[in-house]
Amino acid sequence: MAAIRRLVVDVETVTPLFLGGTDPRGEPELRSPAFRGALRYWWRALAGGVVGTDVAGPEAEIFGTTEKGSRVIIRVHGAPATQPFQSHRPPGLQPRQSSGHDYLYWSMRGFRGEPGRKSIRPGERFKVEIRAWPGAPDTSLWHAGAALWLLLHLGGLGSRARRTAGSLIACSEPQELNQPIPLPSFGVEASTGADLAKELGEGLCLLRESMARILEVRQPTTTGQFDVLHPDFCRIWVIAGRRPWKRWLEAVEGIGQVMRDFRNRRLPDYQNVRRWLTGKSKSEAAPPTVERAVFGLPLPFRYNSHPRVSGVIQGAQHKRRASPLHLRVTRLTNGTFVGVAVLFKSQFLPSNERLKITRGKGKAPPPDDYGLIEEFVASFANCWEVSFSRCDEG
Repeated sequence: MAAIRRLVVDVETVTPLFLGGTDPRGEPELRSPAFRGALRYWWRALAGGVVGTDVAGPEAEIFGTTEKGSRVIIRVHGAPATQPFQSHRPPGLQPRQSSGHDYLYWSMRGFRGEPGRKSIRPGERFKVEIRAWPGAPDTSLWHAGAALWLLLHLGGLGSRARRTAGSLIACSEPQELNQPIPLPSFGVEASTGADLAKELGEGLCLLRESMARILEVRQPTTTGQFDVLHPDFCRIWVIAGRRPWKRWLEAVEGIGQVMRDFRNRRLPDYQNVRRWLTGKSKSEAAPPTVERAVFGLPLPFRYNSHPRVSGVIQGAQHKRRASPLHLRVTRLTNGTFVGVAVLFKSQFLPSNERLKITRGKGKAPPPDDYGLIEEFVASFANCWEVSFSRCDEG
């Protein structure tokens, strides 16, 4: 029997990892299915940026389906320490104001007497092992390894992963990897935000070019129907504050403060939604759109002025729409931290979908572009865009 090929990477948690088990508010559990789901997502984004929508067949060949087994085995080894949710209130915070940390992780706090969610602590280490079954094509392990690279550099795992929680980094290069097709370095080698942007761009180009060769794609095409890593439908930035973030908590707090201040009482949504909730005439029914909805649905609004009113905006047919913006935290080689923002400019909602709000009349069209999120990213004191458009040149 041929030896089982495998890839083993030592992984460290950068931010709290909220990965619930059978009891979401019980002890966090390192579960292979969670990693498998994340790897499928990032593999689909990579492959979709090369071949468009025709990814179901290759995906089933690699990761399996309900009728067909996977060609790769994913295992997680380790027993990292956990901690209860810890609210963070930096000095100078107003009494009724949320910290940036609590703003991003608001749903992890306890409500109505329930305890907050527990998490795997930042700084904990464990191993991720990926094996290819005997007889599987030589490229099977490369596909899973490429998806893991994307998860460790662009994404996160668990609850609030799109809002910096569950950020992971590699502490070592893959062990026991017998792979003829190269993968980018798994560890971060950059010491500045600008260098990290260049490093990410080079890694993405290598993965996209290798994917095109493996799938024998001569002319890469793509579509915006789902999240794809293609420069026409995806923008990536490295973000940082005016001063270096020396701890993960400073990075999360800094990113959360920028998002909180950018979205708070933002016009015209602040006035338009209030009129939508309290209006009694048809002219005060639905606004032209709700710009902040582009950050994801459902979207709650609460007004504490007299009289107090509140409502939740969601799609008329689709109550939820995951945020197209992924935010994560990465540690550089000099020990400081930066953020990485990934915006997937895929179709926000079906063309005939509309927004509705509880206690409000009428329906509003959804936002028609992602300009507000791009404006949010540009509001950071330091911002370096990742360029990977050269992958398609020539």
